[in-house]
Formats: sequence, structure tokens, C-alpha cells
Amino acid sequence: MSYWTVENQVGDLPSAIAYFHSKLPGWWFSVGACHVSSDATVCPDTAGSDDDLFRTGDGDVTKFFDTGFDVDLLPPATMADALIRATDLAFAARAAYLERNRLSDAIEALADMGVRA
Repeated sequence: MSYWTVENQVGDLPSAIAYFHSKLPGWWFSVGACHVSSDATVCPDTAGSDDDLFRTGDGDVTKFFDTGFDVDLLPPATMADALIRATDLAFAARAAYLERNRLSDAIEALADMGVRA
């Protein structure tokens, strides 16, 4: 019988980190794993390249991006899988928002990816 252990929860984390940095430069991330899930959070850094997301004058936009994008994936997913999924969600929401500066577009982009914001 194969068990889901910390050793097999990592996946190709270096590649996932490179992917994250290529899609969301100036953002931060964290990953973790336990016996239940592999997790990742990504969020723009207030001193990073997308710091303008915190200065829109709209508190709802600031809160939306400052909350970050969290992913918890069940076995057999890895931390790398979680980071890639969180990156994809954040990238889609960011791109949709920046296109017309409408929070509703970012929320709709997440809904299109199966996420309820």
C-alpha cells in the first residue's frame, strides 16, 4: 500500500516556483502540506511590481488582492500542484481586473475556473 507522505507531497517544487515567478513577478507565495492536503497561497507584495493593486482607491479591490489566492488540494496532489493552481487563479484574476479595472471581471475569471470568490 502506498501512503501519502511528506516525501511524496513535494512534487517538482523548483519548477513550480519558477512558473510562479514567471507569471507573477513581485508576488509572494507559501506552500505547505499535512496528512490531509497540499496547500499554497499567492499574493501581491505591497512593495512589488503589482503594488498598484493596493492603491486603486477601492477598498474592495485592495481586500480582494490582499487576501491572496489560497488552494488546498487533496491527495495525491503535491505542493507543486497547489502552487501552480494558485498561480493560475491569481494570474487569471489579475489579468481580468487589469483589462478594465473592474473587480467583477476578476471574480468572473475565478468563477470560470471553478472557484467561488
